[in-house]
Amino acid sequence: MSRIVVLVAAVALALLDAVGGGSLGGARLSDIGAPAGALALALAVEMGVGALLVVARDWWVLRR
Repeated sequence: MSRIVVLVAAVALALLDAVGGGSLGGARLSDIGAPAGALALALAVEMGVGALLVVARDWWVLRR
């Protein structure tokens, strides 16, 4: 379940980043922000690691 939440959040933020280009377009703003694909990948990895740490901690606490 947490994998789905992480994936949905990463894709949603990447879509917001893509839409954030507005009328200027992605090519004109490429020097300012990260490309949407790279952003989605980085967010998925970071949020996935965070979710893994939370699940590991809960598993450790509940195991005792």
